[in-house]
Amino acid sequence: MTETSTPQHTIIVPASIPMVALLGPGDEHLALIEKAFKADVHVRGNQITLRGESAEVALAERLMDELVTIIRTGQGISTETVEEPEERDDD
Repeated sequence: MTETSTPQHTIIVPASIPMVALLGPGDEHLALIEKAFKADVHVRGNQITLRGESAEVALAERLMDELVTIIRTGQGISTETVEEPEERDDD
């Protein structure tokens, strides 16, 4: 039996980043990310695994990296931050 390989990438969130800050209260931010990308998003501890089309996985990875950076600088993130990543590119 032959399996097709689906691109996968695992992000390790630094221990200094509270997962609730990244994923949102009640996983609200996680739900928005799952809805926005054609990629499966799985969270276990401080690991986030993305699976799907290469382009979608890359975009989701970029967003997660940006959100971690925002939190690391001491800023909070909101649903608007998660929903509108293209507006942050102009900063």
